Amino acid sequence: TTISSPIHGVVTKKTALQGMYVTPEMNLYEITDLSTVWINADIYEYEVPMVNVGQDAVVTLTAYPGEAFHGRVIYIYPYLNTETRTVKLRMEFPNPEGKFKAGMYGTVEIKTTAGKQLAIPQEAVLDSGTRTLVFVDKGQGMYEPREVQLGHRADRFYPVGSGLKPGDRVVTSATFLIDSESKLMAAANMMGALGMGGIRMEQAQMGQMEMAGMEGMKMDQPSSQREQTVEGVTVTLAVAPEPPKKGENVIRLTIWSEGKPVTDAKVTVAYTMTMPGMGVDTVEAKPTRDGNYEATVDFAMKGGWAIDATVVRGKAKPVTAHFTVQAGT
Repeated sequence: TTISSPIHGVVTKKTALQGMYVTPEMNLYEITDLSTVWINADIYEYEVPMVNVGQDAVVTLTAYPGEAFHGRVIYIYPYLNTETRTVKLRMEFPNPEGKFKAGMYGTVEIKTTAGKQLAIPQEAVLDSGTRTLVFVDKGQGMYEPREVQLGHRADRFYPVGSGLKPGDRVVTSATFLIDSESKLMAAANMMGALGMGGIRMEQAQMGQMEMAGMEGMKMDQPSSQREQTVEGVTVTLAVAPEPPKKGENVIRLTIWSEGKPVTDAKVTVAYTMTMPGMGVDTVEAKPTRDGNYEATVDFAMKGGWAIDATVVRGKAKPVTAHFTVQAGT
């Protein structure tokens, strides 16, 4: 007796064997139509209001570098993962060539709009940990430190909640140099308390500041220092591309403990410029296979970057490995 499948697809499960006894309630074959696939992604709690069903989504896979696939959001899960503070999305993507394979990992980008509002580049922000500052150009070489309230970063910009008004000119390059010089001047009693009035610096004209000597500074670690063992956990760091570049880079971590790969850890990557007062960005590294974890970071400028990889495993004490890399052009 020939029984034809009602759909075109791939046999993903087969329980039928020649000579076996078959009853009506038995599933003999499982056939999956892979012409359209679902992709699940996690977004952070603060990103939930910016995502809606029906929005366009773009996914890139490590298996097909340089190729982007387009789909849309079809479902937003109604609950939050309390451990990772993330919400899961379900997206639908056409798969006519069968390139999507079950279990693949990728990076999903969902473009949203925050409307028209005041925003500043991320390079203009100086985050001390207790307050967030920008330097406002007052004209004639005068710069005023201004405390601001910022929203969540979108692309390379921060929306401004308070502290600035449309038309203000802010320093967008080498703010840490202005901050350092202002503190030196304060120590020498050449200015009042920081934040009261302007800071005069003849050498720090807007848009003309050069980070002299930065090109020759080598803060990258030798390959032998890309592996650290902390509390019995060995963490090995690799960066793609190698050497790292200004812009997006992929951080790959290999984690072993007691001679075995660690596959069940929550891994976060914190990165910041190796300069005082620079802000810290944190991303979650996703597991791939055999104790390997990957995260995408964005090095905003050339220079040395400190990378802290934190590994959390169940009730075990969290461990952090510290690395430094040098981002080029």
